[in-house]
Amino acid sequence: MEEVRQQDAVTQKAAMQFKRNATIVTYCLIGVVLLIFIGQFSLTLLPVIRSIQTLQIGAAKLGMGDLCYRFQIQTGDEIEKLAQEFNQMGVKLAESYLQFIGTEVTSC
Repeated sequence: MEEVRQQDAVTQKAAMQFKRNATIVTYCLIGVVLLIFIGQFSLTLLPVIRSIQTLQIGAAKLGMGDLCYRFQIQTGDEIEKLAQEFNQMGVKLAESYLQFIGTEVTSC
């Protein structure tokens, strides 16, 4: 009977150690996943957010009448294409405005 109790105690001790190890491994995996998520966020989303902020500031400048403002965004994606379209729009708006007020068209 005593031998069974000792065996049970050893088994319970081993089970507790396994549970602690599993908990440690789980927390380590969660930490690794969080580090990967933060790394991916900083590599992919932050540049996109900065480009969108640049578009927002530039659109506000164009809206306030600074028709010579040009976007300097080189991301190689759709945001860069959108910035190029804004630049073309700025050129056409400046030309139209200068023609409307009767001033000779000059480049910005």
